[in-house]
Amino acid sequence: MHCDATFLKYFPLLLTNVSINVTAYALHVAVAASTLVVLFKQGTKNPHRTKHVTFTALLLVLGSINIIVYLFGLTFCNIKFQELTDRQLVVCLEWERAHPPPENSTQLVSFGSSYNRACEYDWNTAPVRMVGTSAYSYWLDTEFGGPDYPRGQDVVALLISTLAQTYLLLRCHLLLGRRLVTGGMSILLLASIGFAICNIIFLPIDSTPNLMIPLEVGSHNLHGNFSRAFWALSLSYNLAANALIIGRLMWLRARVGSLMGKEYGRIYTGLAAMLMESSALYTVVLVLAYTVLPGEGGAANMFSPVVAQTEAIAAELIILRFALGRSLSRKDVVTVAVATAPQAKFMDDSDSLENDLESGGTAAVPKLAPSKRAVARVQAQAQHSLMSTISQFPSSVADVLRSQLGGHDLGKEHVDTTTS
Repeated sequence: MHCDATFLKYFPLLLTNVSINVTAYALHVAVAASTLVVLFKQGTKNPHRTKHVTFTALLLVLGSINIIVYLFGLTFCNIKFQELTDRQLVVCLEWERAHPPPENSTQLVSFGSSYNRACEYDWNTAPVRMVGTSAYSYWLDTEFGGPDYPRGQDVVALLISTLAQTYLLLRCHLLLGRRLVTGGMSILLLASIGFAICNIIFLPIDSTPNLMIPLEVGSHNLHGNFSRAFWALSLSYNLAANALIIGRLMWLRARVGSLMGKEYGRIYTGLAAMLMESSALYTVVLVLAYTVLPGEGGAANMFSPVVAQTEAIAAELIILRFALGRSLSRKDVVTVAVATAPQAKFMDDSDSLENDLESGGTAAVPKLAPSKRAVARVQAQAQHSLMSTISQFPSSVADVLRSQLGGHDLGKEHVDTTTS
């Protein structure tokens, strides 16, 4: 059983840590519930509703399991440590009565006594140190043996991380549509998951108060290296995703703003939109967890409940924005590109673009000139795509986009004049 000695010795830190983690879970429940309510209200109007509901519900269930296992493990460690403290206090006091210290001596335990070779009681931190690795291991198994709650908590946190980071990768792919970028991000993600698995496998089982085994040797050093590698890769992956998504949104903002004015460029690409679309919230918490989160500190906090809950919240905020019509889809990206570049040349294989628009794929703006029939078909498909997603724009924006596509009247009846 792995217990964080810092929390067991200092109650204010324990209280702070529990408060932070429980608050993060409460926020997770609020965001997930809001997302599910919005998705259910949409009914069949949202073609992605089933996938989004399943994904959000799965994150909420995993987040609940994560916080429950965390609280069970913390309670178990606290009870075991309290029992150990009380038992050893009685033993040492009985020994003191049987072997009173010499006169004019201020030491509670004589360093030359036979009892001190078995244990040494420390009045400041109230732990017991066992002499010898084998005796220490036996003592750990006897006093702190039990369900491996921390490892279970870390496994659930890894599942949350895998789901959230994979969804972030999908967002990068849909917004950018570059295979090289997607491939590089995938490698970073797989490496991060690999080190996270190693971090769980080599989790030290003897991190109880006042360890006799230094953290620099054995499994502790190995665990520390895996933890730091996992943190570095996770941070690199999220920073790269943040930069790519924010850069793409700024590009879209410039394209829309140059056509319709800066005020319309902010509809989907304002500061709040960029921060939520890029999952920047998780990146911030990832840095704070490494630097200031109470506990063992450093990379050991990467699977802390507050980190896992925040990661789930960041993914659910993207889904919530999408459900509210405030998030860009791949179809929107292609539509804006076509609408703002009416003189662009189209590639010969127009069918691939047409199919890609229907499936929300990764087609870029075409480059080669096809036949007039192909041009007309692609333009009609782009216009239809615009009409299906234009309901979130004011009517004036819709008119401008329709005119750029060459269809002043087509689809006019489908435009929603809501000024969201």
